[in-house]
Amino acid sequence: MIVKSPLAALLPLLFVSASAQALEVILDTGEGRPAAPYLERLEGAEEPTPRNTAALPPLNDAAERMLPIEPSRLRVAPLQGQPPAHVRETLQHMPRPLCLVGSDPQSLAWLEHHRVALMQAGAVCMLVQAETPEDLERVRDTAHGIPVQLSHGDDLAERLQLDVYPVLISREGIEQ
Repeated sequence: MIVKSPLAALLPLLFVSASAQALEVILDTGEGRPAAPYLERLEGAEEPTPRNTAALPPLNDAAERMLPIEPSRLRVAPLQGQPPAHVRETLQHMPRPLCLVGSDPQSLAWLEHHRVALMQAGAVCMLVQAETPEDLERVRDTAHGIPVQLSHGDDLAERLQLDVYPVLISREGIEQ
């Protein structure tokens, strides 16, 4: 059974990590966009080894072309309250936690503090703010093997009525 959800736009962004193995889709409502452009980048890439940043694949041209990345709807700030009931209902269909982080000092400290729990939960991090390839590398180094994907995050922020990061988005809600 396909569950309709406003998170359908996330389908291309919620692939686990670059690997030659089969990709794990963490949300599929049937309303996604073709994955072919994303899969082309994955051909022949090696899977990152947790805690061994030397094994992380180098930045590729596609990632560098996405930079700088700056969300227009999100800012670094404390989370105030929980989302409305209809958003919490949508979150119930997320089989995997997702975190939104930036390359700013607050996000890096948050990621370092929550890294073990994020890794144990199988979270995927969406990097929503970065200016340079070095920013992306710094976040990937701090994540120590947690998959980090570039994303503007604005569509997700709008759908979840979210305006701050860093946050963890899971079935339980949105938290810092």
